[in-house]
Amino acid sequence: GGVGLNGAARRQWSSPLTFDVDVMLPMNDNAFTATQGVGSPNDEYNAPQHREKFVNAALEPFVLQDNFLVRAHLTALSPMVVRGNIITASVRLQGGPLANPAPFVHNVINAPDDPACIFMMSSGDHGVSDNVVFGCRVGIGFRQSGGLAEGAVRRMRILDCDIGIQYFARGPDGMRHDSTPTKFVVSDTVLYAKSNRGGIGMTNPKVHSHMLGEPAPDWWTAGARSFTLGHSSISIDFHSEVARTTFAGYEKAAGGVAFAMGEAAPADTSDADFHPLILSSLTFDGVAEDSRIRASAPTKASGMDLRQCLQIDCDGLRNMLLVDTDGSLLSQPGTVVPRPQKFFDKLSYIDPFGASTMEDLIPFPQRFDRFGRAIPFPAGVDHGTGGGLEYVCNQQSFTAEGVAGCDVLFMGAGVWVPQPGLALGAGDRIVAIRNDGGMVRLDPLHHGWALAAGWVRAADCNLTQDPAWTEKPESQHARRYGRVEVGQFGAHPNASRVDATKGPVYTVPGVWRKGCTFDSDWSAYRCPNAKHRPLVIEVMDFSHLDRRWAPVTVEVNDKWAPQGGAMNVLTGPAMMWPGKRLQTFHALGHAGMRHNIYFSADPPKHIRLHMLNADRAEGMVVCIYYGVPNSVVAYVDGKRKAPLGGATPTWDNVVLQKLTPDMPHGTYYYDRIGVETGRPGYLYAVIRGGQTIDFKISHKIVLTTKVEVTSDWGGWNDAQSDNFFKSGIDGLVRNIALLVGVPPSRVSILGEGTAQKGLFWNEDTTSKDFAEWMWAQNQSMDQMPLEQWLTAPAAKGLASAAVDRANSSVLLQRSQFFAAAGVHHPGERSLLQRFEGSVGRRSWH
Repeated sequence: GGVGLNGAARRQWSSPLTFDVDVMLPMNDNAFTATQGVGSPNDEYNAPQHREKFVNAALEPFVLQDNFLVRAHLTALSPMVVRGNIITASVRLQGGPLANPAPFVHNVINAPDDPACIFMMSSGDHGVSDNVVFGCRVGIGFRQSGGLAEGAVRRMRILDCDIGIQYFARGPDGMRHDSTPTKFVVSDTVLYAKSNRGGIGMTNPKVHSHMLGEPAPDWWTAGARSFTLGHSSISIDFHSEVARTTFAGYEKAAGGVAFAMGEAAPADTSDADFHPLILSSLTFDGVAEDSRIRASAPTKASGMDLRQCLQIDCDGLRNMLLVDTDGSLLSQPGTVVPRPQKFFDKLSYIDPFGASTMEDLIPFPQRFDRFGRAIPFPAGVDHGTGGGLEYVCNQQSFTAEGVAGCDVLFMGAGVWVPQPGLALGAGDRIVAIRNDGGMVRLDPLHHGWALAAGWVRAADCNLTQDPAWTEKPESQHARRYGRVEVGQFGAHPNASRVDATKGPVYTVPGVWRKGCTFDSDWSAYRCPNAKHRPLVIEVMDFSHLDRRWAPVTVEVNDKWAPQGGAMNVLTGPAMMWPGKRLQTFHALGHAGMRHNIYFSADPPKHIRLHMLNADRAEGMVVCIYYGVPNSVVAYVDGKRKAPLGGATPTWDNVVLQKLTPDMPHGTYYYDRIGVETGRPGYLYAVIRGGQTIDFKISHKIVLTTKVEVTSDWGGWNDAQSDNFFKSGIDGLVRNIALLVGVPPSRVSILGEGTAQKGLFWNEDTTSKDFAEWMWAQNQSMDQMPLEQWLTAPAAKGLASAAVDRANSSVLLQRSQFFAAAGVHHPGERSLLQRFEGSVGRRSWH
């Protein structure tokens, strides 16, 4: 049975006999048992006059007061008033306004056999307040399918429940780029542990755009929708606030905890566990510190199927956040952030590029320098061992020439032919990339490119290492290029020798946590005085559901450096519809820090960045790798924003403007030449709290301080245009020279010979001083050492709001030293390595 009531409940069923109620009389001082009441404008009792009574707000609401409902399930829709009742079954409640007097107050609810005592459906600041709930599986559950949930819990007493408050409801649709801010609020509430001191105070609230359930109102859903029943996505901007709330009696030894992260959500993919909790004025009564937080739930849901995240586990728990605004949780303001999970574990699939771990999924542009040489991974991290495919040449094997060893065979005219002089010796280590049909393919990065197409017979070798032999392998990149300490070059001959890209690529896996301490009881990091904030990277391209840009990495550091900080690898949300994966990434950043962002695919044409749950006084610097010559332009509040004046680098303006987080929101510039590391195509920008900024790849290219051209398709047909590809002396050839920084001595023109001085570099395209400097060069600037760039007229190098003149002077002196020594060619080694033999490493430093 049950009691179903709504704002004009005119019909009551108490027996086979029925009667209508045409006046809004209160029902009080009654005991209901197995009763049922119904009333709806959609039933057969639908005459206009009765419909008016149902929808007319001027009528007095129905009142249920001071009753005792014994196993009678109550459904109460707004604006019905339910006050002072004892209810021993579940309540389905459409939350109302919580201003005094609230519509559902002073009731006592106990429903131990039902999924929840109060099934909530609410929106905005509507919710439930001033009641007592006890002895429930879930005290108050927000799991509705219809409408944006939001909602509030105020002045509630929740006792002896498995879970006091559970929230997994519907939020704005990220697929539609809906970034409407929504929140859930708990305030002035007391949550008591179970009688054995167990239970969960509340799980971390989260939302998905479409929940699996019957059409609204539906108070108890079964998680986010997926094929064939619909398509759900994460929400962009949702958070929860817990204020002036007391947690009493929870004890870790009994399984009790105040906040449980990533637990007990229905049919959960864990791709929405990043929504932050903002905490203030908390009280812990009889709750030890070890029982306040539990973040031990493992990440999950990697795979290629529905409700799974591709390549690695979903990002939610790796980016969870609790913000303690006043120290009531941590004893001082700060944050609680997650531990890195499975960063060095074996991938759950066979990667076509040979990746062994999540570490191997760091995008290639981030781990190779301007010349394509590897930047090593860090030493001193919890990496694995083995994982490669290796052999040793058998001592009993002989080459075709009768010498002990293993022939290296090459395919020729359909037969395997040994190459004289390339055989491997007996006992030599063999690093392989595959084993097919009894033949072992050699790894050219280990054996050299002369053996790039070489094979050896498996029968001539003994297997010493197999990927299947280890559950925690070393990453492929580290197996090849090694690991280094901070500021070191790798020993491998193919490792970077550029000073700006000394190893390692990063120093610690996961989110930024300098100054944090790991709490083993919480399975999370306590970060006093930290300002972690969500950084959302939203791909806005028309194909944002159909193609993949992930994995995406966000490396955070406090040195305004291009690398070397904390490395966060993101895969994006779960697939809820076949072939459709939303490309929106929730990373955990930090106010005041630099954030280096890389995509695995070519860069999106349109990106939107959000810094959420932050004050407008807070900011962060982002640096995004694009790698394209075209300019990148910014839009703030839908309006085009100009780049920072004088900060756009070109060959005749070699400057790297240091941005600071206190600069205005949207301050940016695009460096197509790569002043910082030699790798071209980086966007530098400042984003401030609670605001967004859009970046789009433009069709324009800034070639010099005086020349800007377009790359519109077909524009070359207009001889009067400034199209990059047009013909003529001021067309394609000139533009390539200005783009790459080619001096006239390096350009030959058919029928004319070497280009004349002033043909491309002249006062129409640049300054007179720079043009004359270019005439004297015999090397393209894109191949010059970074130090040599600074010998050019007007080159400034690293600049800031207050230019570091001493540093600039040192750089200039170094560049002048090399110029005087006649060094103009980088070859395959850095300048440092080039001069080691003559002045020595110690003397040079």
